[in-house]
Parts: sequence; C-alpha cells; structure tokens
Amino acid sequence: MRFTIDRLSATYFCLTLAFSFSLFVVSFIGRNRDDIAIHQALRAINIFILAIGQMLILPDLSLFTVLCIAESFYLLVLICGDFVKSKQLSQNRYTLASFGLSAVFLWVISNVTIAERVYSLSTSRFTIIAILITLLSIIVGLARHWHKNFLFALTCNALALFSLMYIQGLNAFLLATIFKSIYYITFIRFVWQRVERYYLIEYAKAKESQLKIYQNISDKNKALAKEIARENDDLAKATRIDAATGALNKKGLYEKLESLIDDEMINTFSIIVFDIDNFKQINDNFGHLTGDKCLVQLVKYSKSAIRSSDFLGRFGGDEFIIILPHANRKIATELSERLRKKIETSTEPKFTISLGLASFPSDGKDKQKLIEVADAGLYKAKKQGRNQSAYAPSEQ
Repeated sequence: MRFTIDRLSATYFCLTLAFSFSLFVVSFIGRNRDDIAIHQALRAINIFILAIGQMLILPDLSLFTVLCIAESFYLLVLICGDFVKSKQLSQNRYTLASFGLSAVFLWVISNVTIAERVYSLSTSRFTIIAILITLLSIIVGLARHWHKNFLFALTCNALALFSLMYIQGLNAFLLATIFKSIYYITFIRFVWQRVERYYLIEYAKAKESQLKIYQNISDKNKALAKEIARENDDLAKATRIDAATGALNKKGLYEKLESLIDDEMINTFSIIVFDIDNFKQINDNFGHLTGDKCLVQLVKYSKSAIRSSDFLGRFGGDEFIIILPHANRKIATELSERLRKKIETSTEPKFTISLGLASFPSDGKDKQKLIEVADAGLYKAKKQGRNQSAYAPSEQ
C-alpha cells in the first residue's frame, strides 16, 4: 500500500476521532464527566460538524485544514473551560458555548464572500493558527498548573504542526502522525492515571467506611459484652446477697469461708456468729415490721464496726456471721464486744445481741466445724444471760 497525502490525512482524521471517542468512554467510565469526558465529546462533535460543513459548504477545503480548525477550536474550548471552571460557572453553559463556536464558524463561512477568503488562505496559514493556539494553551497550562503529562501531550501536538509547517510532502505527514500518536498515547496515559486515581480514592473511601462499620460493630460488641458481663456479675452477686438486709446470704458465706480455707496465704481467720436476743418476742409484741427494722439496724451497725476486709452475712432468720480474715481469737473478741456495746446503746427499738466465736485452724479446718464451734459459743452466751460474747471450744 502506498502512503499518499490523502491517505495520511484520512488516517490522521480517523485517529483523532478514535482517540476522542475512546477518551470520552474511558473518562466517562472513570466518572470524570465534568472535565475530560465533556472536552473529548465536544472535540469529536466539533470534528464531525466541521467535516460535514467541509463536505456541504466548502468542498474544496482540504480535510487537513478542517482538522486544524477543529483542533484549534478544541484547544480554545479547553482554555476557556479552565477559566470557566475556576469561576464555578455551570458546565452546561460551557458546553453550549463550545457547540456554538463550531456553529458560528459554519454560519460565517456560509457567506460566499467569506468562503472565498477562506479558500484563499493556504494550509500553512491554518497550520500557523493551530500552532499559535497550541502554544497559547501550553502557556495557559503552565500558568494554571496543568498536569505535566498533559503539557507534554500539547508539546507533541505543537511538534506535529511544526512538522507540517517546515517539512514538505509525505514526510511531513509521517512525522506529524508520529508526533500526534505520541500526543494521543501521552494523553491516554494521563487520563488513565486520573481514572485509576479516582478508583483508588473510591476504594480507600470504601475501605475506610468498611473499617468504620467494623469498628462500630466491634465497639457495640464490646459494649454489649461489658453489659452482659456486668449483668452476669450483678446476677452472680444477687445469688449471694440477702435481699432483705443487703448482707451475704448463706451461699455467699460458704463461698467466702471455702476460699479462705483453700488460700495458702491465709494462716488464720476468725468468725463471729450472733443473733438478736428474744427476737421472737419482738416480732410477737411489736410486729414483723419492727422485727425487720431491727434486722436492718443490726446489719447497719455491724458493717460500721467491721473492717473493710471483713465480710458480713445472714446465715438464716436473725442469725448472722462475720468473717474476719487474718484475725485471731483476741481480735475477734475485741470486735465482738465493740459491736455488742454499739447495738446495746444505739438501736431503736432497743435490743441486744449474743455472740459466739471460733478461729481457724485451732477450732476447725472446715467451714462446718468452725460454724459448730461458733454456734456453741452463741448458745453458751444465751445460757449465761444473753447480751454477751462467749467462746466454747470443742472437746479434743
């Protein structure tokens, strides 16, 4: 196949259309609809409009001249578009103005006199105009900080036009086509980088959003786990707390005793078993509400008398137990007397208590034995006249 100027002009024309359409598709898919996609759509439409105008109105005008005019219009649109966008005007106005540029040109050259003048202009004149507009776009691009790949593409476009200006014949079109191809490849690379960056940004946003969702789910799960743990802890405490007095119940007392007995760091501890003297008569004479009030006061004064490390529990009815970690019988006796005197002088209605003592391990090495010894001391205090503490060691 022989390469003629007509064939190369047609190739040049087809390359421009294919490039414009492909860039439009790529940029449209890449969501750059407010920038590159509209530019390339206008570029292809301008070329079509001017090519049709060349066939209908100026049939003697060369196809290459039409391409120079179309490319010049495209660059003017590009320059205007940058300033329009900087003023934040509507993209629709910019689009209508770009289409109007080609329409006005065709309307002007439809005048016979003007058409004759256009015919009289040589191809070199149109090429010089295209070169000047290309150089203007490069200057504007440098001033407006356009992307370096885009500026390089415009430089290749200028070199293509210079080739047509200063090299004659077939070689000019060959060089122009080569430079134009470099221009297209650079431009496509530039657009592809923008599309790729767009999807990378979208991916980063989606990943960040997903991480936030996971974080929210994780935070909610942690909060739910804490709530469940708190409720379980409250439930566990509720199973060990006496509802009427707020002291430990029998189960809670047994667990504390077992933990102290099993703890190798605990060498000794003591327990005090006590109850209200004549509690049945209080209930019979004053009523159960008064009896409950006595129990509440007993717990109140007992908690104020013991140490922060001690434990108070309701063993059953009006009988209570105080557990004293690291306390021998002497310390237990002193505390029991202090509590007894406090109850005797401070309660309303007046009532007294009797107390029995036992110490680990001298009085027993299991909870049942310790409670038996302390209970025996309580019985001894009752037998001796109540309102006192007593110790009744088991027979060896």
